[in-house]
Formats: sequence, C-alpha cells, structure tokens
Amino acid sequence: MQIFDISLTIHPTMVTYPGDPKPVFTLHNTSNVSNNFQSTKLVILSHIGTHVDAMTHLYRSSIPINMITLESLTGNAIVVDVSGTEKMNIDYFRKIEGLKNSIVILKTNEGSNLEKGIFNEKYLVPDKEISKYLVSQQIKAIGIDSLSIDSLDMVKNHPLFLQENIPIIEGLYLEKVTSGWYFCVCLPLKLKNVDGAPARAILIKF
Repeated sequence: MQIFDISLTIHPTMVTYPGDPKPVFTLHNTSNVSNNFQSTKLVILSHIGTHVDAMTHLYRSSIPINMITLESLTGNAIVVDVSGTEKMNIDYFRKIEGLKNSIVILKTNEGSNLEKGIFNEKYLVPDKEISKYLVSQQIKAIGIDSLSIDSLDMVKNHPLFLQENIPIIEGLYLEKVTSGWYFCVCLPLKLKNVDGAPARAILIKF
C-alpha cells in the first residue's frame, strides 16, 4: 500500500489566489509558561491552499462545510493527467468507465508550481462541456491542482458542480501521482456554517 499526501503546505509566504490574504502565524504565549508549552495563533482564509468549496461558497442558503458528508469526499478516485495540453478533451473523459459515485481529480501540474511559489495566471481548467458531462455521470466530488476550477476571468464551473451538491477540492499537489485509480480521503476542517475549509487530502494505492 502506498499513501500519497496531495496537500499543499500552508505557510506565511505561500502563494494565494489573487487578492486573497496570506496566512499569518503568531506565537501565542500561554499563561503558564513554566511548562514550555507552545501555541500558535493562525489567521487563514477558509479557501487557502488545499481546500474544499462548500455549496455556501456560491449559494448562501445551501450546505456549509460542516454539513458536507464525509462519504462525498472519501472513496474511489480517478486521477486524470491533462498536463501538457492547452485544452482538456472531453473524449478522454467519455472513455473512462466507473465515474458514477467516484471522485474525479484533474492533474494539470499547477500544484507543483504553487508548491514552488509560482502562480501561473493561465492555469488549465475544464470547459463547460466537460463539467456538464462529469455532473451527468453523477460523480460525488471534483478536484483540481490549481487554486480554482474556474479561470481568473470567467466563473462557469463552480455553479455547475455546487448547485448539484458536488463539493470542489482545489489546490491539490499531484506531482508524485500518475493517472489511474486510487482511494481518496479528503478531510476539511469542521467549521460551523462556513463556506469552505482547508483540508488534508491523501490518495492510497493498494
């Protein structure tokens, strides 16, 4: 069995989505300093690094992050390597069997850039046709290694998935995994009534 950590490391100088604040870590001194315990105050955005978009990210009266079922973020997952292409081809997705109730993860190599501190404004995202097809196949979650499943200048994919209660996992780190089937575990922080949360995500190859 192999376990792949597909999460970005959260730190104060990490790359964030344009306009989003960077994390702030502050040492917090406890009242009893004689025991040498240390605590750190964290100030982070709910959509930082590897994170899950809840439905309330776009639809305010919908499902918040603490109400997303863990079943929708755990299970069989297919990694689709689309790196090296200028546009994703829907025909490739149509050839994949067993998409129903699976997690689809798109590898574009942007996670590698993000881990190195590079933000590529022309990152690759699926077009509307691909997203509609994946929704029609009743997938239970969609993941991508860029900080958004939509481009900087157009929001078209978020509504397609979130209105169908399909959570979106963004900011994955997929450099060490190849195309194929895995078992995925993605656990966002359980934040009450919040629109998203950072997550630790892993892929398991048996």
